[in-house]
Amino acid sequence: MVQHFKVTIFGDRRPVYDGKRSLYTANPLPVATTGVDLDVTLPGEGGKDRPFKVSVKFVSRVSWHLLHEVLTGRTLPEPLELDKPISTNPVHAVDVVLRHLPSMKYTPVGRSFFSAPEGYDHPLGGGREVWFGFHQSVRPAMWKMMLNIDVSATAFYKAQPVIQFMCEVLDIHNIDEQPRPLTDSHRVKFTKEIKDNFQLVV
Repeated sequence: MVQHFKVTIFGDRRPVYDGKRSLYTANPLPVATTGVDLDVTLPGEGGKDRPFKVSVKFVSRVSWHLLHEVLTGRTLPEPLELDKPISTNPVHAVDVVLRHLPSMKYTPVGRSFFSAPEGYDHPLGGGREVWFGFHQSVRPAMWKMMLNIDVSATAFYKAQPVIQFMCEVLDIHNIDEQPRPLTDSHRVKFTKEIKDNFQLVV
């Protein structure tokens, strides 16, 4: 979207997005006070494009004076209410800026980032494996901002052929030694596991 509307809206500005409804820029965007609606088309499944309408509207300036007050101990920081649709909290703005690039390079899950394993293998069974990553958060401290980074790990479905995935889910060690068709319970279990987790690669 930013590249498509670079000439008319964004110019040299590099906005950051929190993944919900807040978009931050260093300088104001040339849009009317009532906002502007942008038609955006993204590629969808099966080669079908998905049209979206994105509304961009100025809400408020981030108060860096408030951040200075927090860092100097003159006021208490507002809690990071991440579920709120719009936030002008300066700590939240800094957090979004520092999370923007990792969210484009890695796979975000909640407030953590993960990357596919390379050179190692940690299978969990059932078609899943462990991905390692990190969790980061910004917190104000006395006179300065602190970036807290912790190691994270979570389970992902492995990228593998469907037959191999089915064998792992149903605990079939050798498909060639499977003497009879799958039972109803096997089919139900496999359908539940593969639903919404299947991507065709040719």
